[in-house]
Amino acid sequence: MGNKKNLLRLILLAVVAVVCGVLAVGKLGVKDGATFTLSLLLTISILSVGKNDIKKAVYLFIVSMPILVTARKGFYLDFLIFKLNFETLIILGLFIVNYRNIALNFRERFENRENRKFINLILLFVFTSLISSIFSHNILDSLRLTITSVLIPVLLGVIVLANFSKEDMKNLVYALAISINLSCLYGGVQILGIGLSISKIKNSRELLTFGYHNVNIFVNIALMVFPLILNELLYKKNNTKEKLFLIGSIFLQSICIFLTFSRGAWLALGMAVGLILFSKKYKKIFIAITILGLISLPVVLPRILARGGSSTHLLANTSNTARFLSIVTSKEIMKDNLLGVGFGNFNKYYRESAEKAYLTLDYGLRKHMLAPLYTMEHAHNIFLNIGVELGILSLIFILAIFFQRLKTSIKNYSFYRGIFISLIIFIFIGLTTGIELNHKGVISNTYILWMLFSMLSMKSSQKVNE
Repeated sequence: MGNKKNLLRLILLAVVAVVCGVLAVGKLGVKDGATFTLSLLLTISILSVGKNDIKKAVYLFIVSMPILVTARKGFYLDFLIFKLNFETLIILGLFIVNYRNIALNFRERFENRENRKFINLILLFVFTSLISSIFSHNILDSLRLTITSVLIPVLLGVIVLANFSKEDMKNLVYALAISINLSCLYGGVQILGIGLSISKIKNSRELLTFGYHNVNIFVNIALMVFPLILNELLYKKNNTKEKLFLIGSIFLQSICIFLTFSRGAWLALGMAVGLILFSKKYKKIFIAITILGLISLPVVLPRILARGGSSTHLLANTSNTARFLSIVTSKEIMKDNLLGVGFGNFNKYYRESAEKAYLTLDYGLRKHMLAPLYTMEHAHNIFLNIGVELGILSLIFILAIFFQRLKTSIKNYSFYRGIFISLIIFIFIGLTTGIELNHKGVISNTYILWMLFSMLSMKSSQKVNE
């Protein structure tokens, strides 16, 4: 009987795949139609698995993220109070199906003082973020973006917090590693299309997305996972096959990060390696690398800031000028909009305030600035972006969450070393590179961030079973 049911499900799934595939390819083209169909099948499979095994469903979701995100061209639409995509469908579905079990385990987690602080800060962050929508020129659109970009990733974090234990850490790291590797392979195909020339790749950065709309999003996601992989290889017990997989992942991801020609990524990669080696076990290697880094810093740093070239003044680069001006402009916007301007409205207020902010700068500084020929869609600083769009209170609460989570990781540093470094790297990238909670439907970095937050509160499997 069970075999017949499974057979019928497979037949039904095959029919759905064929019908959706034909319709999607006809409307979106072969490439986008194929990713839409595959994402639909993955969504159905993950939700089906999630009814009986929430952990396997989450692992499958993590591995599928590079595929699901590419389907946003065909499925990213307004529906009630949601900006709906496949990831939102999956997270909501898993949360609803497992609500009773989540509620029971979540109540037990709430008894811990540190977890209670974390949960209270989450509630305050979500509440103040939602409030910011009231001040938007399009309240419903900002509300949809806030729910999809803030609340839904938080729900994913809640799922991890309620259902996973410390013993699951390794599986989560491997799932994340596979996910990034798939993105790297996608990027490899793009590189073949550009040409196997460093100069061609550098000049075609805008075409190299790794499936995430632009390289900045990819490097943020990759560098959040990279320290976890390094930590797994250097400090955990692994068999030969596992070591080969981890080494291969590190090699593949390092090459891809280098080829993005992202200045923040290059600096963050070196920072991740340095921080992971900061231990008694690798003391000599850390000292040697630190000395070498300090000696080469005066030569290497200027070239990194100029993406391998040279620059006479830091602000003679339009990219640097744009980022500097966004900081000044964001400060002016926040002064006049303490509770935020609503999710998705940064560009509108930037256009209105940029000239005023520019004129507040001293002439001695302005004369060196090479004015960018474009406006900023976002602040190129995730914390300023949150402060502008979601309000100063939301900014305070997300900073408090970071501080509380870093403090928690330090208390058990030997176990949480990888996550601690991942959060430090996220902060660095968030301050120096253009990332957002949601960039044109790409929310993958926010999903991973909330998973990392929750992984710091996982208990042992024995306590979970009890």
